[in-house]
Amino acid sequence: MTETGPSRPDGPTRSSRHPRLEQVGPRAILMVILLLGFALRVWGIGFGLPHLYHADEPAVVNHALAHGMGDLNPHYFKLPPLLHYVLFLLYAVYFALGRALGHFPDADAFAALFFRDPTSFYLIGRLFAGAFLGTLSIYLAWRLGRKLYSDRAAVGGALFLAVSFLHVRDSHFAVYDIPLTAGLLACFLALAGLLKRGSHRDYVVFGLLAGITTAAKYNGALVLLPFFLAHGLRVRKEGRPWTACAADGKLLLALFAAGAAYFAGNPFSFLAFREFWQDFSIQAGAEAHVGFWHHLVYSLRE
Repeated sequence: MTETGPSRPDGPTRSSRHPRLEQVGPRAILMVILLLGFALRVWGIGFGLPHLYHADEPAVVNHALAHGMGDLNPHYFKLPPLLHYVLFLLYAVYFALGRALGHFPDADAFAALFFRDPTSFYLIGRLFAGAFLGTLSIYLAWRLGRKLYSDRAAVGGALFLAVSFLHVRDSHFAVYDIPLTAGLLACFLALAGLLKRGSHRDYVVFGLLAGITTAAKYNGALVLLPFFLAHGLRVRKEGRPWTACAADGKLLLALFAAGAAYFAGNPFSFLAFREFWQDFSIQAGAEAHVGFWHHLVYSLRE
């Protein structure tokens, strides 16, 4: 006789579990996958240094260090500055520790090290933006698979991402792609909770994550499209008509949270709007003429 009853609120049902995974333990397997993923992302993380072979890396690291001059306005908005700000804080910790240990007697010595050999600065950026957030992405993929499907799907998804060539490759650089991926996975994890419960907290959490993700890379704003769909499905699940979607206070709460989080991560896109719009328009124009056909005839061939 089959046992019936309510499923666990934050995980797969008992029937969705895989017998072999039950014996080993999905969390033990997850730890192995995370160690594998992290090892692949730190192996060769010093590639090229002190020479630079990624066009976006100097833009990130140089702007992060420039904030040490006292001006938090990046004066550069083709790429969002949130990653610059985070690295600026990490470099401040690096300077404080180095000064306490006697390696940097003053800020001039710190700057001189960067001009002499920037390896340590790029390694800090790569370890955070690439290796750490890349490994975090694997964990988020596991959480998402477990919440939506089963332990088996969670392990398969996490393992696939851990050894994914493009994700491993881009995890070796201090650029925006891996932070964007981690942010999107976190957003979809929040959407899964929104579909399941639909509480005010679910909407706020999604909004905060969406705002941070957009501040990490502008095209993260596209996550609002599945959010609107999830919100509509939630409204219909509650037995309300589609027309109730726009007037729902939770929708406005999520959008407000997203705007607040984006402002916290990129405040000068409002405070220096003219500068922001000029750079943003140039970047949009540079990408617009390329189009999808370019990727079919050029990127895919490469």
